[in-house]
Amino acid sequence: MVLVRLVKKQPDGSWVLHLTQELTRKPPDGPDWGLNQPEIQSALVSIQTKTGHVKVLIGGRSWQVTQLNRATHPQAVRQPGSSFKPFIYTTGLLHNIFTPASPVFDGKIAYKHKGGSETWRPSNYDHKHLGWITYRQSIQRSRNLSTIWILDRVGPDRVIQVAKKFGITTPLINDLSLGLGASDVHLFELTRAYSVFANGGRLIEPVMILKVVDRHGKVLEEVQPQPGLEAIDPATNYLMVTLLRAVVTGGTGARANKLKQFACGKTGTTNKHIDAWFMGFTPRLVTGVWVGHDEPRNKLGRGETGGKTALPIWLAFMQQAVGSDPIEPFPRPSGVVSASVRVRLGPGQGKLTTVSDVFKAGHVERSQKGDGGGSFFMMDVSGGGAKKTPEKKAAPGPGPGR
Repeated sequence: MVLVRLVKKQPDGSWVLHLTQELTRKPPDGPDWGLNQPEIQSALVSIQTKTGHVKVLIGGRSWQVTQLNRATHPQAVRQPGSSFKPFIYTTGLLHNIFTPASPVFDGKIAYKHKGGSETWRPSNYDHKHLGWITYRQSIQRSRNLSTIWILDRVGPDRVIQVAKKFGITTPLINDLSLGLGASDVHLFELTRAYSVFANGGRLIEPVMILKVVDRHGKVLEEVQPQPGLEAIDPATNYLMVTLLRAVVTGGTGARANKLKQFACGKTGTTNKHIDAWFMGFTPRLVTGVWVGHDEPRNKLGRGETGGKTALPIWLAFMQQAVGSDPIEPFPRPSGVVSASVRVRLGPGQGKLTTVSDVFKAGHVERSQKGDGGGSFFMMDVSGGGAKKTPEKKAAPGPGPGR
């Protein structure tokens, strides 16, 4: 079905039209509006940074059709896909296992299920393999295989602990499928978790009601501003802000650049295009968008990714909310320095490349030797010059077959 909106009448009598093609069906028990309505649902949550005030909460397309709040209801949990990946990358930085310029392996991997004979062979969205890439490139391009490679070395149990510090309360799967965002969450808690990045590493409890006043004007209850709890240190948080900024400036969330603000974020697309997400934030506002069907077996359609389906909704809202605000970057905390790093991305890559990146002061990156070998050079930011680090294989984290 094609929905047509008349935009402008031309001098010759013709019209400029806006066309939208959508999968549609008449609601089974809803009112007959004379027009079939789209089956596809969406939810949006927007939280003000610093205060935690919930500015917008939309739980669906129409309250008249269904009263299910898809942003908060426990039954509305869905797989977040790649929008969960930032918590994996945060864990790798937090435990000093990786830095933004660390080489990671984006190639074929397989894991045998514990206690069984079946083998799990995950794949990238484009079914291609980039070989050795940097930690930054891995999240920027939302590579599944390199993310699982990272998760295997970090450990799912560590990631779950970090996710809890970010305010995620829904139980998470403790295996490598966590790297693909296979563990359900709901939009509200995921938006609250992303607010930690926008708040310098602090988790501020969301506020929906400022105060309650009786008919005589007496204040019965009033919420006082709270500083929040530190989920991660400011230096690690800033590194993650730079990585999520890279997603917007040159990655899967590049469409968010149209906001003309210092925006950061992450796309999310689940298996078979069932759910689409975009989680994004500026220094003033963090907003999350989910798009999908109420029935998880129904697909959005081929190519309907988080960047194509959910991000435009996020962009339209944010342009109205903060589009005219002064551009304000996130402040760099003490303990973070810049360094120019020469990275050898492994056999077959052919040459050394120079990567300008950001590190926590005093941290000297260790070489990661994974499938196929590979070595790299880095800048010793604790005071020395560039040096070659000894190759050392990182201990594998827990996971299926490990």
